[in-house]
Amino acid sequence: MICNKKTIPIIDCTDLYHPHQDVGDNFDILAPYAMPEIDLRAVILDTTQRLRQPPIERPDVDPNLFHGDAGNRDPGFIPITQCNYIFNRHVPAAVSPFQPLKSVDDPATDVPGFEQLGIELFLRVLQESETPVDVLVFCSCRTLAAALNREPDLLRKKIRRLHLCIGTTTGAVFDMDWANTKGVPPSPGSPGFIEWNVALDPHAFVRVLRSDLPMSLYPCASEHGPFALDRHNTFWDLGHLDWVLKMSPPLRNYMAYAFTGSQRLDFLRAIDGHCPAAAEEFFNVCRRHPVWETAVWLEVSGRQLVRRADGTSRIIHPDERRSDDQLIPGSQQNCRLTRIDNSGRFDFELTTDSSNVTIFDRGTDVLAYQAAAREAVPAWYCSFQR
Repeated sequence: MICNKKTIPIIDCTDLYHPHQDVGDNFDILAPYAMPEIDLRAVILDTTQRLRQPPIERPDVDPNLFHGDAGNRDPGFIPITQCNYIFNRHVPAAVSPFQPLKSVDDPATDVPGFEQLGIELFLRVLQESETPVDVLVFCSCRTLAAALNREPDLLRKKIRRLHLCIGTTTGAVFDMDWANTKGVPPSPGSPGFIEWNVALDPHAFVRVLRSDLPMSLYPCASEHGPFALDRHNTFWDLGHLDWVLKMSPPLRNYMAYAFTGSQRLDFLRAIDGHCPAAAEEFFNVCRRHPVWETAVWLEVSGRQLVRRADGTSRIIHPDERRSDDQLIPGSQQNCRLTRIDNSGRFDFELTTDSSNVTIFDRGTDVLAYQAAAREAVPAWYCSFQR
């Protein structure tokens, strides 16, 4: 039990869509709603116009964004409304500008009023907060960068730390003018490869990386791509999903709605009642779910991934740690950014010196981290209550 703990105010920036582009975003947004130590002040729905459009309507081809993406989606107000309904909350949500920033110093003041709302909500939460806020970014840095270009002093004063789930663990793919390279498809490890969240808005990420704000980096990809285990990236493969059927019924139904791409118009009633038979079948046969965000939530909340003496793995608060618990490595280490490319690629080196930049480090036994998380995260999610 967690007692007498101050809550941690956060702003969550996520490219959560409906229908989903990556159902992991629906999966991960449950964590800040369910953790009592998190005070979720706002959700910024990072929205990119090309992912709203079907492929035939897209004006350009970005080799670092999936060509086969079907588009035809909009910002995820429906899943946020479902979460507010489940947890009896009123967390506000608003969208980012739909187009990438035109330059690193673009304040995005010329975009339509509706697309200003996310930046305005972001700034308002900071202005009204009595204590500094942690900002979590699981998407492009568009809203964050635009806010920084508008009110840099406010962000320096009111942001305790940025947590950026974005980028690649290696800068070995520098020194190639990808825009002028034709006929060479980008692939992990190639000079043309740029991680997905960076590719959504490179100017925005570069603006943030080159700022003086305190930041923690959680790279999504390695030199071998976004689905490979690496010491400094956060990816792991959850595997089967049959445990979802053991979650609290409203949360199980929320997951069913998201994972099956439900188009029910009565999306709140869908939370109540029985789990649809098609969803039960889906969860019983699904054998893979990629995850990138667990490390961020553990770092922000102070929770730990441990292996207990009986061999089970759990996510716990430090107050719950036993003397015979084995801590699974996975924390932030001081680093120095040695190069930041205009494309959004960066390189770093670990340091023992003080630094306002840190990077995720789970050590060399990345399979041990994955094995522990595969057991601990389902147990954690099954403990979430309405």
